[in-house]
Amino acid sequence: MATPFTLIRPADRELAHRGIRVLVGGPEGANRGRSADVEARVDGFLAYARTVGLDIHRQVLALENTDEATAPSRIAGMCLWVLSPGYTAMLFGPGQSDFPETAPATTAALIAALDDARTAGVVLVQAMLEPSDAAGKTVFSQAGLTQLATLTYMERKPPLHPPAFALPAGITLEPYSAATHAHFHQAITESYRETLDCPALSGMRDVEDVLEGHK
Repeated sequence: MATPFTLIRPADRELAHRGIRVLVGGPEGANRGRSADVEARVDGFLAYARTVGLDIHRQVLALENTDEATAPSRIAGMCLWVLSPGYTAMLFGPGQSDFPETAPATTAALIAALDDARTAGVVLVQAMLEPSDAAGKTVFSQAGLTQLATLTYMERKPPLHPPAFALPAGITLEPYSAATHAHFHQAITESYRETLDCPALSGMRDVEDVLEGHK
């Protein structure tokens, strides 16, 4: 049976920008009436990408196949993957709670993006979803990912006057350098022992790759 989608990687700026519009605004043709809002979000995302050096061409676009040879190709779903030091990558797709119609196309794009990341040497891929996003969890699960942990973020305002602080006797602070590399390697290795901070990550990557991520 023929696949309903054609998967492509954007080679030019225009197609990459179309993919980002789908990421923030849903499948092409679904955001009529709110194009100004979508374009503002796209501009914000592209500005952020330029600031942090994010390569927006690392996408897989799922184009809807049509029986009409002259019909324009519509992007029905997509996946953007962001490469990070230490052979890791973060996956992004259209929000399934807002755009559930993208699910089949986004799943196909995710699977292809995982192949691209694997070819690039990536050993750990991650995605972050709202705990209530059941549709998103289904899409990522169908692409082969498993739920690792639920993250809880806490924040507080800094005090007006920083508290007095002094290191205990016999303890010093050392910055990372080639000379202290072995100490950092040992410390990070030991930090995984009996950890309660996402224990499922333990052993997934070589410690040298973890160090690259920290750096």
